[in-house]
Amino acid sequence: MKAGTGSREITLPEYLIGDTRVHDPLFASALVFDDGVRKLAFVCVDLIDPSFPEARRDLRERLGIEHTLLNASHTHSDGRGRRRDGWKERVDALIGEAVQEALENQVPVSLYGGRRPVQIGYNRYSKRFTDAIVPWVNTLEARTEGGKPLAVLFEHPAHPVMTIEGEGLSADFPAAAVARIREELGEDVLPLFVQGCTGNINAYPVGFSVDSGQHDNAARAGRTLGEAVLGAMRDGIEISADTLCVKTTSITLPCNLPSMYMWEEMTARLMRHPPGTPMLIGTTDSWTRYLDVTRQMIERGEHPHTCFEASLVTLGTEWCLMALPGEIFCEYELWLEEQAPFRHKMVSAYTNDGSVEYIPTDKALSLGAEDPLNAENECLEATAWPGFFYGVNVRGAWLPYASGIETKIRDALEKLWVA
Repeated sequence: MKAGTGSREITLPEYLIGDTRVHDPLFASALVFDDGVRKLAFVCVDLIDPSFPEARRDLRERLGIEHTLLNASHTHSDGRGRRRDGWKERVDALIGEAVQEALENQVPVSLYGGRRPVQIGYNRYSKRFTDAIVPWVNTLEARTEGGKPLAVLFEHPAHPVMTIEGEGLSADFPAAAVARIREELGEDVLPLFVQGCTGNINAYPVGFSVDSGQHDNAARAGRTLGEAVLGAMRDGIEISADTLCVKTTSITLPCNLPSMYMWEEMTARLMRHPPGTPMLIGTTDSWTRYLDVTRQMIERGEHPHTCFEASLVTLGTEWCLMALPGEIFCEYELWLEEQAPFRHKMVSAYTNDGSVEYIPTDKALSLGAEDPLNAENECLEATAWPGFFYGVNVRGAWLPYASGIETKIRDALEKLWVA
């Protein structure tokens, strides 16, 4: 097995409208594996959204990277909503440069899997129906032939929301974790933070819940996480398998249309707000458009659905990484821990596709379905559009998932390692 690393700064304040202050830089970091048969690139970006299909296409066509898993840390302090034209194209190019650097720097490596207990977040719905959390960090370390650390993938689920309303762009707590690891191991080691199933997990405390000290809080949490990563690396167990296997599946999930009565109720509620009023997702104007498309679907008697891709990367039966899109709830990662027949397990959520929103459990979904006009209060999402916080854009209509998606997702994922 060979591996190489590369990194490029993607802060790009010159592409921002308004405030261009930078608290700490943002990066695109790449770790490329080559087992002699296939090449696999892990790309981790300090951004809220992993949607860079042009970059992945370029890596495949220009560099021969058959599989790219592009994971977004989901930091909420990356300048989203204030970017000038050309930003995405520039980030595409920088991702390509980071991966090309990794390809050019490949060396023989041994791989080690590890885990240490750690918890820097909380389940934001714990007061209502669940206190589930993933209380550990998973690591995959690449060491050179001399036993020196080259890179480490480390995964822990927690929304990077500690620096919201802090000053300047920030990668949030993952930046402090990376800094702590490099403080111990040296600047030539590349730590890559992989965001896990954090749909219902916030790092604590959330930035808007405190008056000051957002970045100090993120630094403390990040150092705690970094210490756990170092411990996992010290206890790492060598993985003897050296052949990568990648399997991908498409998962189709049904969505619900409201009844015409409910549509009329939602429209009446929307009309109470002036045009252009901000909502938790979009504005009253965008919701007017959503509802127009929804009404057309109801009248045509449609049965809408959405789909997304999931991938399983394995090294024999010793290690696996499940790559998923969207803001998937932590219960899926806990289920994977119980069911997947691998010694070491990791999950990469927020991967490749940013169009997939929250993927809840059936329990969370049923709360919204039973009382859609109060569901956001019940789920501590007070300003979300009634009952549709756990939804997805289907051809221009914002629709909630239908009950039963949890079983469909689990069955589809299980087939990846059973087949």
